Amino acid sequence: MRYVQRLYTQSSLAQEVSVSTTTIRNWCRFADITIPKRRSFFSCLDLELLAYFYVANQFLRVSQEDYLEEVVCRGGLKLYVREVRRTELSKFLTEFLTLEEQDYFFVKILIEKLKEEQSNESVNSSAAA
Repeated sequence: MRYVQRLYTQSSLAQEVSVSTTTIRNWCRFADITIPKRRSFFSCLDLELLAYFYVANQFLRVSQEDYLEEVVCRGGLKLYVREVRRTELSKFLTEFLTLEEQDYFFVKILIEKLKEEQSNESVNSSAAA
């Protein structure tokens, strides 16, 4: 996952996504992610969780305050999209978002992660056969 393998501090991530560090801290708080200490880095998992939060908030219109209750308590974004939009998350990201929206940092992270998961599943299923 090309975008996750870089190390991001609060300020470098804020610069990457063109928001303030306060916004990054607020997103972490709403997504129940521990904010890295000064000059520390976000983990790969933290970036993925922020990506899930961003997609839910920006494209699925889940309010920041309701994210934990609406999305996380239902079993995560994949299950939420399946229940609410009646489609798979990968299909939602690639077919329902514009190319400009797909080019956003957090969306790229999720698209890459889902492609990686699909390729792993196909390798595992062919190895099992």
